[in-house]
Amino acid sequence: MNNSSLESSYACGLPEDFPPSLNIPPAINYIQAGIALVTGIIGLLLNIFILFIIIKYRSLRQRLMYIAIQISIVEIAYSLLVPPAIFISGIAREWLLGEAMCNILGIVNDGFAYFRFMMTFILTLDRFVSVFFPFVYERNSKKILIILLIMVYFTTFLRVILPLKGVMGCYTYVPTNKICTAYSDCSTGCYYFVLASVVTIVLIGAIIPFCMYMILFYKAYKVRKISSQAVTTHSPSPSFSSIATVQVNMSTIKGSLPRGRESSICEHDLEKSRKSISGDENFQVTLTMFILLMSVIGCTSPAFVLYIVQFISLHNNSAFFIVIMLLGRTSFNSIPIFDAIAIMRDKQFRSSAKTFLGTLRKCI
Repeated sequence: MNNSSLESSYACGLPEDFPPSLNIPPAINYIQAGIALVTGIIGLLLNIFILFIIIKYRSLRQRLMYIAIQISIVEIAYSLLVPPAIFISGIAREWLLGEAMCNILGIVNDGFAYFRFMMTFILTLDRFVSVFFPFVYERNSKKILIILLIMVYFTTFLRVILPLKGVMGCYTYVPTNKICTAYSDCSTGCYYFVLASVVTIVLIGAIIPFCMYMILFYKAYKVRKISSQAVTTHSPSPSFSSIATVQVNMSTIKGSLPRGRESSICEHDLEKSRKSISGDENFQVTLTMFILLMSVIGCTSPAFVLYIVQFISLHNNSAFFIVIMLLGRTSFNSIPIFDAIAIMRDKQFRSSAKTFLGTLRKCI
C-alpha cells in the first residue's frame, strides 16, 4: 500500500514517514510469544485454583468473595483470549485478524483493566465502610453493592464500546507493517476519552483504594497493639483458650473411661487440637503469600490479595510491609521483579511455601 492510499484511509492525512519501519528481530517476537504463553497458563491455573478454594472452604463464602468470583471469571476469560492471541501473532510476526484483532484486543485489554480497577475499588470500599460504619453499612450493604456493581458493569460497557470503529474509531490497523495503533485518529475525541478513562482508573481504582488501605492498616495496627497488651496482662491466647475448651470437654467423659486410657485420649485430642489450630493459620498464611507472589509477578488481580490478607493482617508482621509494597506496585507501577525478590527473601514466605508444597503433595 502506497502513501496516497494510506492517507486516504485517514480523515486528515499522515506524515510521509508513517508508519515507521520497526525492524523487530524475530527473536523478540518469539520471546514475547513465550512470555505471553507462560503467563497465560499460570494466570489461568491460578484463577481456577482460587475459584476451587472459594468453593471448597466455607469460611471464604462471604459477600466479598462473591464479588471476587466475578473478577476471577473475567481473569480466566482474559487468560483464554489475550495470551493465545499474542502468542500466535508473535510466532506469525503479524496480527492475524488485522483490524478485527485490533478491536478484539482493544476491547479485552481496555475493558479488563477498567473492570479490574473498579472492582478493586468496590472491594476496598466495602472493607473501609464495614470497619468505620459497621451498623449503618450492614443494614444497607446489599443495596449499596448492587448499585455499585451495576455502575461498574455499565461504565465498563461504555469503555469497551465507544472506542470501536463505527463509534469513535480509536483503534487503527496499519496494513504496511501489520501493527495495531491505538487512538491515532485525527479526531481529538479519542484523546480526551482516553485521558478521562486514565484519570478515572488512577484516581478511583488506585489512589483512593491506596489511601483507604493506609487508614485501614493504621487502624489494624492500633487494634493489634491494644489487643496484644490486653492479652498479655489479662487473658490467655486464642490457641490456649481453644485447647482449654478441649480439656473441659474431655473432662466430661473421663468418668466413663478406664483410668489407663484417660491420659492417652486427652493427650491425643490436645495434640490434634494444636495441629488443627496451627494448620488453619498455616493455610491462611500460605494462601495469602502464594497469591501475593503471583499477583506481584502479574498473574492475578491484587483485589484478591487485598481481601485475603485480612485473615493475617492482625497477627502477621510481614503482611503490612508486603501489602504496602504490592499496593505501591499496583498504584504507581514499580518494577515487579524487585517485589518478587523481596517476598522470596522473607522467612515467613519461605516457611509458608514449604507448607503449601507439602499440602499440595498430600492432595495429589
